[in-house]
Amino acid sequence: MRILLVNPPTDHIVKSGVSSFIDSFVKDNSMPPLGLMYLAAYVERCTEHEVKILDMNVGESLFNELEQWNPEVVGITTTTLTLYDALLVAQYCKEWNSNIVTVMGGDVTVLVMAGCVIVLVTAGNVIVFVTAGCVTVLVTAGCV
Repeated sequence: MRILLVNPPTDHIVKSGVSSFIDSFVKDNSMPPLGLMYLAAYVERCTEHEVKILDMNVGESLFNELEQWNPEVVGITTTTLTLYDALLVAQYCKEWNSNIVTVMGGDVTVLVMAGCVIVLVTAGNVIVFVTAGCVTVLVTAGCV
């Protein structure tokens, strides 16, 4: 199975309201997506699946990656501040290919999700939120 892990852009970042320093730090911070890197390494080591990381904050194109690699699963990381952009990425993936399974994770999903998996239906698209401990179970069980 081909899995694409996406770090969404920060085009529509939610303002923190705390200070302009925090808002500018989040918008301008180009740190590598370490959580996605950790997850990709773990999935590659423990399963037979192929994994790629797409970092949209350094100019990588979601359209090009979908066209060239044709993933079966797209995992999107998000925080509270990037949730809107993450949902746009998930929506675009589902519009491009309705058979793509979209999985979302990150601190916002861990904070608001009490259980292992919750499904959100938005604009006719199903988005599955997954907390960190459940990813291996879902992937190895063939649920995604």
